[in-house]
Amino acid sequence: LVERFHDDFGKAVKIWDTSDTGGAEWTNMADAPWEGGAADFTPDSRALVMGGFEGAASISDIKSGNRVATFGARSGDGEVAWTDLSNDGQLLATAEWDGPVDVWEASTEEHRLTVGADSVDGWVGEVEWSRDSQVLAIVFNYSDRSDVVIVDRSGAELGTITEAAGNLISSVSFSPDGRLLATTHEGIERVDPSQMNATIWDWKRGEVVRTIETSANVVVFDPTGTRIATARR
Repeated sequence: LVERFHDDFGKAVKIWDTSDTGGAEWTNMADAPWEGGAADFTPDSRALVMGGFEGAASISDIKSGNRVATFGARSGDGEVAWTDLSNDGQLLATAEWDGPVDVWEASTEEHRLTVGADSVDGWVGEVEWSRDSQVLAIVFNYSDRSDVVIVDRSGAELGTITEAAGNLISSVSFSPDGRLLATTHEGIERVDPSQMNATIWDWKRGEVVRTIETSANVVVFDPTGTRIATARR
């Protein structure tokens, strides 16, 4: 479990042992270069991918806290709010709030491609690789609607899902086989807990497979693809 901590007294990234025999703080990465934005483990659990406020993202070793890779700043100096490293560990997607979305070679730190304009007419809501690392879902939020654009590893657009007018997509999650995409949404002008359902899409066809009546703005598929978990934050 990774916990981000930032206040007037300083900043740190804490890692916790959540096993049955653990439950205590495992390490405190007080000198980690995290300055805000996203933070998540690499697939091998040996390092953390972290966003920052200078238009760049970084990967740091969790034992030493040392930065081992830096990505950016190519597109600006704002906060890198979203990062996602593909499960094969090869490609890192990063995004500032107002775009664009950049994809980097994780091993060489080289910029590979850009998705979207340098400044979107709205804001980026999330980036999420499929579990087979073949496609990337990007949430683009606008003043009146929300789109999920799905691209392949070359940046070619494969499909787009558009949420019903008046709603913003708040979370996305691919099924393990990559065929389905689960989303949650909330109102633009007013957040109505009774209208925060989860939707499962066949994203290639742009069709709704199932709507689950709940009250959530977070969703994730389980590893079997037979269940989803939802929550509110």
